[in-house]
Amino acid sequence: MVRAALLALLLAGPAAAQEAVAELDADLTGDGRMEHAALLDTDRIALQIHDAGGRLMAQSEAIVWRGQPNEGPHLEVNARGSLIVRSSNWGIGRNKWEMAVTVAFRRGRFVVAGLTFGEVDTFAPDDAMSCDVNLLTGRGVITRHGQEKAVRIDTPAPPVESWGEEDVLRICPE
Repeated sequence: MVRAALLALLLAGPAAAQEAVAELDADLTGDGRMEHAALLDTDRIALQIHDAGGRLMAQSEAIVWRGQPNEGPHLEVNARGSLIVRSSNWGIGRNKWEMAVTVAFRRGRFVVAGLTFGEVDTFAPDDAMSCDVNLLTGRGVITRHGQEKAVRIDTPAPPVESWGEEDVLRICPE
């Protein structure tokens, strides 16, 4: 039994052997059964979603940026049953930021359905930026210097597996 557990950890990849920093059980697929979502503390913040039987359904090696230790990333579910992964840095340094990545189950797989991101340099607060993009529709709003601008993103909602923390700045450029 112990050998089987160790083999499962080795075969599941490096993220499986890391400690969970946030976990949540919810019906994320709309089938009435609970899935298990976990954020894992690897070199980055990884996301894994398992079905009720423990089978890995989706995984991102870097779903959000790492926040400060006292502001660890967390998980929640919105009213539509989508998973929200939140991370922030408000405690240390002059550059503050927060982000929320929305993960939804569509057409039999988990996709990154939305991104909300905001940042401010506390020495230049008038240069604050915020970005809110629905990747299912391609529509969003970017606000800079207090000016709001509607944007259209041609990138379709990517599968969770292909999402990386660098996608934040690609979708919400500085």
